[in-house]
Amino acid sequence: MRDSLKLLRLLSLPGIFCVLTLFSPPGTASNTAMVIKYAAGSAADARPGHNYAYELMHLILAQTKAEYGDYRLEPYVAELDEKRQAVLMTQGDLINLSGNSSGTAVARSGSIQIPFDIYRGLLGHRICLTNAVSRTRFNAITDLNSLKKIRIGQSMGWSDSEIYSFNKLPLIQASTFDGLLGMLAAGRFECLALGITEIQRIYESSHTKMPKLEIEKNLLIYYEYPFYFYISAKYPQIAERFITGMKKIQANGEFDRLFNQYFSQSLDDLNIKSRRVICLQSPFMNKENQCKQVEPIHSHDEKPPLHNQQ
Repeated sequence: MRDSLKLLRLLSLPGIFCVLTLFSPPGTASNTAMVIKYAAGSAADARPGHNYAYELMHLILAQTKAEYGDYRLEPYVAELDEKRQAVLMTQGDLINLSGNSSGTAVARSGSIQIPFDIYRGLLGHRICLTNAVSRTRFNAITDLNSLKKIRIGQSMGWSDSEIYSFNKLPLIQASTFDGLLGMLAAGRFECLALGITEIQRIYESSHTKMPKLEIEKNLLIYYEYPFYFYISAKYPQIAERFITGMKKIQANGEFDRLFNQYFSQSLDDLNIKSRRVICLQSPFMNKENQCKQVEPIHSHDEKPPLHNQQ
């Protein structure tokens, strides 16, 4: 009895627990939950596209519980520009996952890219949220030169700003997303270029307070803007889990189901295929092939290719 008590006390020491953990068979699920600390943005900037990314994270992690064990998602709620996100991702303490486009500060920070464009290219298809006073100004926009006659609103720190500046388009910037909406309603600029994944819900959530806002009906701004999950280099097992999970949900159809649930109706409602397309060059992408062939938009009856860089 006395020897048994000694053994129990010995096994309760933290050092012994660590040794036992280290010698767990590789590839088996651990009893300790894997903690995913993701950059959630500010509470005020609750854009709907973030809900899709959150559900996609949950789906990937749930599909890999057998291999990697339980998980816990912890949001880091703060309005971070990309440079600050890059610093925090390198440190890996406050956040270890961020969603970003290639070429951004996070992409250049040494973080591990999960090589699947989670929006299937849709973030590069932009429609203007505008105001009623500016509506007719869009009738004369047919190419890049005429696009330069309107002002485009962007939030400070958005990587899109570098794309518009690279194409010599006039920008008006604000420090918050709500600030941008107020400036647009007041006529400070003519176009808040938003992804087709988010523009309808942003309009619906804001037009009651700002009735002058409306979705422009004829123009589509396009540039290459693939969007990936990035994992802090300090957590390669999280990256391994996300790659495994993305492959699984592609194979079993769960990715298609979630993607169509969020975006197929928008592709129809926004009349994408009949819009005038103006293509912009991105400084983040291969310059030789840009704008030679604009990537087609797919309806919900079609399956757009999932960009996989592996």
